[in-house]
Amino acid sequence: MKISLTLSAILIILLSACNSNDTKTPSAATGDTTSTTTTTLPKDTSAVVNAPKESVLPPEESDTLKFCHIRKFYEKNGTQFIDADYIQFLFGDKAVAAARKRNDAEMEIENGDTVYSVPNDYYAINDNPRIRSLALDKNVRCSVIDMRAEVYPTDTTLKSLQSMNTEDKVFILTLDKNNVVTRIKEQFIP
Repeated sequence: MKISLTLSAILIILLSACNSNDTKTPSAATGDTTSTTTTTLPKDTSAVVNAPKESVLPPEESDTLKFCHIRKFYEKNGTQFIDADYIQFLFGDKAVAAARKRNDAEMEIENGDTVYSVPNDYYAINDNPRIRSLALDKNVRCSVIDMRAEVYPTDTTLKSLQSMNTEDKVFILTLDKNNVVTRIKEQFIP
């Protein structure tokens, strides 16, 4: 607990240094320049403190990378399959824009301006309920977020992944040119 608090304090200090705005203003009495520092801290540092050691920002979706919920694992004719429900997993400005379009964005008034945001800077959309049956490569690589591990995502076996409740988790599938899944990676969600 003491280490966690110390690391949190160090992170906040580092973030303060990175987000400082130094301004110099002349003193009315002497004409000397006075230095002032304004620090802007993130509203919620817990997501930063508890973030995985690799980037928390997901990759852009492409033909070979798909975000999904895994609905089922099964075997057919000696080949392992998953039933995947593709989703859009957006972050940053794209997440806010999509949430605003759906009237889901949080709204705040700051200094007279309306500021929109989404919790934890991500937004998931599932407009298409179509389930896709995808074959898994016989050497499929799997990794999950295990907050107890020293490094995460942590590599795991397909058998271990199959024993997990995957319904509400977001995964990134890597597909080869034949739409065979070569990697299943759990997406970190703050």
